[in-house]
Amino acid sequence: MNTQQERMKNAVVYIRSARAPEGSDQAIAAQREACHRIAERHGLTIIREYADLGRAAHLEQQTELRNLLSTLATQRDAAYLIVWDYTRLSRNLTVLNQLIEQCRTYGAQVVTLTGVEVAERFMVSGGLLDDARESPDRSTPGLFPLSLIQAAFSGLSPRESLVVTAILPSGETVSGSVIGIGSRIGIRATDGTLLEDIRAEWIVRCYAQENE
Repeated sequence: MNTQQERMKNAVVYIRSARAPEGSDQAIAAQREACHRIAERHGLTIIREYADLGRAAHLEQQTELRNLLSTLATQRDAAYLIVWDYTRLSRNLTVLNQLIEQCRTYGAQVVTLTGVEVAERFMVSGGLLDDARESPDRSTPGLFPLSLIQAAFSGLSPRESLVVTAILPSGETVSGSVIGIGSRIGIRATDGTLLEDIRAEWIVRCYAQENE
C-alpha cells in the first residue's frame, strides 16, 4: 500500500469536555468509545488523539484543537477528523463552517456519530453568520434556511438544546429553545411561553447549548 493509500485510511480523533478533567471521566470515555466505533465502522486507523478537557467551545481556549489543525496543515497525513458531534468543534455555526473548510484544505473530512451529511449539505455552503441583525430586511432570505435549522436540531445530542432568537414581523424579539420543526418552528421562550408559528426567515441567531 502506497503512502497516499495509507493516508486515506488514517484518522485523528478530537475530544472536548467543558467540565474539569476530574469530573468528566465518563463523558470522555463515551466520546472516545464512540470515535473508535466510527473508525472501526469505516475501516480507519486512528493515528493521533487530541483532547481539550475543561474547555468551552471557543477556539482561543481549544489548545489541542489548534494543535490538531496545525499538525494536519504541515503533515497532511490523515483523511478524516473524527468527533462525537459537531459541537465538540464549535457551537457557533460560522466558526464550525470555517473549521470544516479548513480541514478540507488539509485533506481531511469531518466524521461524527450522525455522519457528515449535516455539515456537508447545510453548514459548509454559504458562510452562515451566527449573530443577530437589528433590522433584518424581510425582502431577502433569512440567515438560517429551514433546512439548516432542521439539520442542526436533528444533530443534537440528548444533552443539548437548539436556541434561537427571532425578530417577529411586529418588531418584537423573542428567544427560546426549539421544541419542534415542521414547515414552521416551535420554540419555548425564555419566559416559558410556547410559540408554535415561527418562520425560519425571522430567525437571526441559532446555536446549540448544553442543558443545565
